Amino acid sequence: MIKKISVLLLSLLICITPLLAYAATSDGNFALLDKNGITVPDTLTYLDERNGWISNGQNLIENFYSCTSPETVYVPEWDVEGGYPYRMFFYGWAFTEGNNPAPQYDYEGYPGGDAIFCARAESIYGPWQVWSMDPSTKEGYWDENMQPYFWCPVFTCSTDPSAWYDNHHIADATVVWADGRFHLMASSQGSDVDGKFGDFDAADTDGYSGCAVGAVSSDGISWTKAEGPLLVWENEKGFDENAVGGWYTGKGYYGALGQPSLLYDDGVWKCWFTYNASVMSARWGYAENHGDFLDPDDWQFIKYYDDPTNILGSTDFDVIKIGDKYHAFANTWINYYGLTYDYLDNYPLADWRNMGSTCLTHFISSDGIDWAPVGYFYPDDGTPANNCSQVMYDPKTNNICLFYAVMRGQSDTTWFDWRWYAIRVRTRSLDLFSKDYTFYEKPAPKPAEWWEIKTDRQYKDSASGGAIDAFGRILPFENDTVKIYKITDLGLFENDTPIVTGGKLVNNGVTMLGQENPEEIHITDGRVVISSALGKNRNGIARFAMNLTDPLLSSAQSQARLCDGVGIYVENNTDSELVLNSFNGSSLSHILSKNDGVGYFITLEGKCTAHTLASSPSGDHPQGIAIPAGAKGYAIFFVDDLSLSSTGSYDPSKAPIIRAGVRLNNAKVDPDKNQSIVLDDPFFFGISNQSSPSGISISGPLTLEDPQASATPSVTDTPPIPSGSPEQTDGTVIIIITAVVIILTIVVIIIFKNKSKAK
Repeated sequence: MIKKISVLLLSLLICITPLLAYAATSDGNFALLDKNGITVPDTLTYLDERNGWISNGQNLIENFYSCTSPETVYVPEWDVEGGYPYRMFFYGWAFTEGNNPAPQYDYEGYPGGDAIFCARAESIYGPWQVWSMDPSTKEGYWDENMQPYFWCPVFTCSTDPSAWYDNHHIADATVVWADGRFHLMASSQGSDVDGKFGDFDAADTDGYSGCAVGAVSSDGISWTKAEGPLLVWENEKGFDENAVGGWYTGKGYYGALGQPSLLYDDGVWKCWFTYNASVMSARWGYAENHGDFLDPDDWQFIKYYDDPTNILGSTDFDVIKIGDKYHAFANTWINYYGLTYDYLDNYPLADWRNMGSTCLTHFISSDGIDWAPVGYFYPDDGTPANNCSQVMYDPKTNNICLFYAVMRGQSDTTWFDWRWYAIRVRTRSLDLFSKDYTFYEKPAPKPAEWWEIKTDRQYKDSASGGAIDAFGRILPFENDTVKIYKITDLGLFENDTPIVTGGKLVNNGVTMLGQENPEEIHITDGRVVISSALGKNRNGIARFAMNLTDPLLSSAQSQARLCDGVGIYVENNTDSELVLNSFNGSSLSHILSKNDGVGYFITLEGKCTAHTLASSPSGDHPQGIAIPAGAKGYAIFFVDDLSLSSTGSYDPSKAPIIRAGVRLNNAKVDPDKNQSIVLDDPFFFGISNQSSPSGISISGPLTLEDPQASATPSVTDTPPIPSGSPEQTDGTVIIIITAVVIILTIVVIIIFKNKSKAK
């Protein structure tokens, strides 16, 4: 009996241990990693896909007047069926400048110069829903349609004129989920004691205050604020900055504290913050709290006044702990590090913001005090600046996620539009943080020439030995005119590199976009091998979507501007038909197959068939490139037959393909029969591509056969938008399991004692 109970007890302990460890890695904005090997380079390194930082250019939240600083938190207790485990807290102006009332629109507005808003999602890629309020009923709901008119802030300034430290501005939220609650710190500004705010009232006598305030919440909507500022300069209240020469030059001035970054590390609250001081503005300080988060007396300054941390020329700093290292991301004037900006579009010099001279920059530290810059990001294509990045670890995808805002930039007039118009995310696999960045210089941008070339079919009559489709397009293979450029060499990865294991996304250098994960995907022998059945979407349809890219190699983006289309090698080592549609990434959004477009499957023997494509394939017989059981060959998609998911139209000269991938449908993989689906050699092709690498070829003459008939696709139903307040759970599942383990332990002890007495 004891043996049976012991076995059961051991089994439960084995089950609960990963749950408890999982919870530990998600609290406090840190990620566990055995090794953290990034070393500090001699000079800053340009960061993009080749360093593993992946951005699909998707706008997660948009349509607002100007918002930024998207602090995102994962709540493991809410990661249940129908739940929304991700919360994003961003600040700014939703519908009008300053959130001011607009009577012409019946818009009531909100107090203060800024406000903090809240959004939720099932995954980091959304769709994101913003907490909103019906102005007629005053009832709250979640808006999925990006209608800022209805967005309702969850944190605003005080409306009390005597609230000297928080009656004007609230911003820069930093949030940690710990002990079943959200813990928030934010920048706050007030009118100081005379009730007059300096920039807007000439009668002001004491400038205005700056500090960091705090609050806690169980749902992210309703907050309990601390009594007074959590972090503030001791002389802030009533101090007149102008009397000592202003914020940036005043001797003995250490005010305007704000832009906090919060971390909960081994029971200690840690916070980095900015403050202004004589000689140099925007210094970085550091404080700790070993007691009550909301008690200002428990917060102690560690680095402050004339002894700051060693960060130079940076603002909007956000920190995460990965393994035994602290990593931070900030807006940095990179001239501090000897870099030039020939590539960047600078602001007009008269504009004090001058954000066009800054880049998001990655810093690293062993102690959180002494920091060294590692690398920097250029602004996204089409925008002069990225801003206010907030970093988080996502245990669901095993990614470090960098959320940020992008700027409008130059308008049609001479006025420079400094407003932030969208929130996006970059990701990098946690596993890659055990390696150094690969250092190289950013290649000079090349003009987009291929669009004009692609529409000029002067070469089609010379396609000897090749095939031309019904639209006069030259298919790749067997024709020297059509060059092939392999996007990535998966052989660079170690053999048996996991991508998905046990249904959990590992994402080791291979971009995975899509939520329907199979149980097992590995890079084996330099090829992506799917060795389990595909995941299923909300409607139960077997589906999986992925993009492939090599973060440490490939000038894929420059080649993308010179291509006619994309392709990928496929093996269907199952006993059922597999259906493919294109699923690529651009600098703006996903690129999908166009409804009624035409794709091609070319077998290794040179047999080519045409297939009708669909943007949203579904059902038991979806449209797309049909790969018969046992077939091996190449799936081909022309740019003409692709569409941009965000708009439905596609102009490749403005949104070049930067990754190649596929969406797989209805695959039935039986591991017991040693079945698999293999993907390899994603490539661009076109008449102007630079190379034709070995390893991509067919053995027989290319012949084009009649299109294969396929069923008309059905449209996947959009799930209803949930309403009501956010889910509130308290870790009930873990509590119950823990209770069961304790009870079983007691039972074992009692039985053991009784058996001892019997002896």
